Amino acid sequence: MSANDNKPSGTGTVRSYAIRRVNPFLGVLQVIETAGGRAVSSNGVVWDIEIRAERATGWGSLNQNKTQVAYYRYGLWSKANQGGSSVR
Repeated sequence: MSANDNKPSGTGTVRSYAIRRVNPFLGVLQVIETAGGRAVSSNGVVWDIEIRAERATGWGSLNQNKTQVAYYRYGLWSKANQGGSSVR
């Protein structure tokens, strides 16, 4: 799988989808994804914000143009923590 297979098309494109976690059934992950990162939630209230970044896969002159795309956790977000109305 190449790095571009996961990348949303366009600069302003927002994709939203759900991933069913099975065996045993663990619920559904809700995902909102852009070119720069994604937000993931298992309950729709608390969101895990992840930043998309490229990192070098090796070192030395033989691997100078090889990169790998990875998501890094930026933080957690919920509307209740922003001083807005809490979701119950």
